[in-house]
Amino acid sequence: MNALNPNDIETITVLEDAAAASIYGARAANGVIMVTTKRGMRNTAPTITFEAKLGVNSRAIKEYSKVNAKEYLSYQWEAYKNLRGADWATNNLITQVVYNPVFVNGAQVAKPIGTDGKYVNGAIFAWDQDWFDALSQTPVRREYMLSLGGGSQNSRYYIALGYLRDEGLAVTSKFDRYSLRLSADSDINKWLSVGANIAGAMTSQNYPLSSGAAFSNVYNWTRLTAPIYPVYQYDNSGNLVKDEKGRPVYDMGYSLADHPSYPANTVNPYIPKDRPVAPGQNPVASTELNTIDYQRNSISPNMFVNLSFTDWLKFRVQGNLNYWSSIDDQIYSKEYGDAFGLGRIYKTRRQTIDYTINEVLEFNKTFGEVHNVKVLAGHENSYYQYKYLYGQKTTTFSDDLSEFATASVTADLTSYTSELAREGYFGRASYDYNNKYFVEASLRTDASSRFADGHRWGTFWSASAGWMLSAEPFMQDIEWLNLLKLRASYGSQGNDNLLSSGGGALYYASQGLFDLGYNYLGTPGILMYSNANEKLTWETNKTFNIGIDFALLKNRLSGSLQFYNRVTEDMLFALPLPNSTGIKPDSNGESTINSNAGAMVNRGVDIKLQSVLYKDDNWNVGLNATFGYLHNEITELPQEEIISGTKKWMVGRNAYEYWIRDWAGVDPANGDPLWWKEIKDAEGNVTGLETTNTYSQASLFYKGTALPKYEVSLMTPVEFYNFDFYTMWTGSFGHKVLDYAYATMMHMGERPGYIWHKDISQRWTPDNPNATVPAISATSSSANAGATTRFMYSGNNVRLRSVVLGYTLPKTWMDKIHVKKMRVYVQLDNILTIRASGLPDGLDTDTPLSGIQDVNSTPYKTITGGISITF
Repeated sequence: MNALNPNDIETITVLEDAAAASIYGARAANGVIMVTTKRGMRNTAPTITFEAKLGVNSRAIKEYSKVNAKEYLSYQWEAYKNLRGADWATNNLITQVVYNPVFVNGAQVAKPIGTDGKYVNGAIFAWDQDWFDALSQTPVRREYMLSLGGGSQNSRYYIALGYLRDEGLAVTSKFDRYSLRLSADSDINKWLSVGANIAGAMTSQNYPLSSGAAFSNVYNWTRLTAPIYPVYQYDNSGNLVKDEKGRPVYDMGYSLADHPSYPANTVNPYIPKDRPVAPGQNPVASTELNTIDYQRNSISPNMFVNLSFTDWLKFRVQGNLNYWSSIDDQIYSKEYGDAFGLGRIYKTRRQTIDYTINEVLEFNKTFGEVHNVKVLAGHENSYYQYKYLYGQKTTTFSDDLSEFATASVTADLTSYTSELAREGYFGRASYDYNNKYFVEASLRTDASSRFADGHRWGTFWSASAGWMLSAEPFMQDIEWLNLLKLRASYGSQGNDNLLSSGGGALYYASQGLFDLGYNYLGTPGILMYSNANEKLTWETNKTFNIGIDFALLKNRLSGSLQFYNRVTEDMLFALPLPNSTGIKPDSNGESTINSNAGAMVNRGVDIKLQSVLYKDDNWNVGLNATFGYLHNEITELPQEEIISGTKKWMVGRNAYEYWIRDWAGVDPANGDPLWWKEIKDAEGNVTGLETTNTYSQASLFYKGTALPKYEVSLMTPVEFYNFDFYTMWTGSFGHKVLDYAYATMMHMGERPGYIWHKDISQRWTPDNPNATVPAISATSSSANAGATTRFMYSGNNVRLRSVVLGYTLPKTWMDKIHVKKMRVYVQLDNILTIRASGLPDGLDTDTPLSGIQDVNSTPYKTITGGISITF
């Protein structure tokens, strides 16, 4: 989607009704989003529009508050004191953390904190590193668009060019996009029309690692590394160390004592031993020196031919092609970081070809002026191919050259091709009587290469009915009612999309596969990757909808109310197997087999409202709102329970319900962390609860769900004189989130050098026995384990997604400079987030369906100014 210029979009429509979506087959198994791009207007003179935007990005949720260097050393001293006593803590604090930023009268203090827990008199800090600031930039966003459109009586055309430079918050991160769209269609004669819509894009991206547990993940580093560890080296007098060219020398955490043979610019002679946190790493140095260049080129032609045999019988052939290729080159410096001493070159090449061809015959005729009949029949075939090539070489000649010829050792080389073919036949018939009574039915049969012979074809159908009550004679006297329609539908759809544990698509789901590359002493080795299941077949989604559409008060208020019940049967699911089967474990450590197993229901209510609150010659004030309620429930499983991560599936439970340990607070007597533990009798029946200070002995409970129960949106379009004003609010309610990032920063002090969140100030001490945070003690503990309700919070949130204020200059002014229209505006995206109280300051409650906030980037807040000129 990042290759699509949003300015090219005319409308976005979501098809929710079962009958409307079923005709689209397997691709619509999880709904249909129809994106209509802009086109020219017939009988319109050429129109040129230029638009320019300039903005700045920042975090929508502020970064977590962390302790400074002075606070960090104090807490670490306390953790050692609680474990081994004040004397040991005072004598060994600096020995354990290694770095010492504390000076008195220009000299380092070997024991900066006395046995009373206080700093020595006159102590100052030579450095206090804020790693988040060091790894952040002030990102600027620039975008320019130029379009030309128009048309004659028989044809129309549209051409659009776009350029975007969007910088990210992490240093060196940026995204460039060049886009082109060409659209044209023409009536050749009365019976033939043709058209094409071609989109192309070139993107280039530099993306420092911003997810995962690696220390090179800039967000992970900022939430792990204490501020006593600086970006650059400092000598024993507290002075910044510079090289012969006057540049500060990066501190990599390697000591000269431990690495006497390393180059001088990679070791620190002023520390006695290696840094306890990720020695050899410095993401500021490696981010600036490493090269990560991701380029993607794409082209998507969409062409059609329409044949009109008569006014009521037409034939259409349409072909869509999506082609993209990417170049991903990465150079990891041999001077610093992960590839120190060697240097590494990574090259990844990807290519995707995805095409779909439809042939549709449509009959559309009215009989007797009141009987409207539409029938269509069609055929569709699609093909998808993905090619992947990856290589890695080490021992490089230079950090500036990305070609494999500059490296001497081949470390990895692999490639593969994935293919998917589908074919379908479909038909739909609809009838309405005088636009008052409506019925419709559709039938579709699809085949997928994901399944074995004999199980590839699936047949699915739908039926719907509607009644325009407002067209009935007995409703005509109700002046305030403009439209009232009842509708209902039932339909089934097939789904062939089975995902791996890592989230990737499985294209050979029914086949037994082997994983290569497990070689030994030059002999090829293979491992069983998956068992064959030739009976694997389509997952079926059966949806029932019933709804009301209405318009009132001269269409000042309109909307819809809909209830839906969606049952998923024969779910495509990776069924757990014993690891003794020899099947390669997935990312969760489980051996599995692809199966049709289980059933699930999603039911809910959707409400949509559109209103005009006030309207006159100068004002037009509207208010639009949506509301959604969703209930999820597992109705069938192949076994009693299935546990995966923080979730446990059981019949009758929500599929996104947490299964975790329940926090019981802090023991006021000694500051121990406590969890709830079930008390069981001899027969295994639960008779009560007790607390335990041992994490592994705590019981697991169902505690909330990661799936929001309620979602709302509110839009306020306002036009007054030449001004336009628009806001969009969204909200999610009824779910819980787990904050693993915050949990990491609330450790017990057992790992010297790891930063604390400022909330550690609420820890237990003898003077604060009723604390909500356990006592800190430099011993191994699971007190900060993320998978407990201690770090579970309400996910309720309201976000101001967009605010736009624009002004269209008066037409009399524009006529003088021969401009049709000029509009200037300010746009604010994600400008405000309202969360529940008591949450960690850096937690973004708008998490994925896992419900887990980890060490990753969060949404951006963007403030943009723009101008649009039409000639």
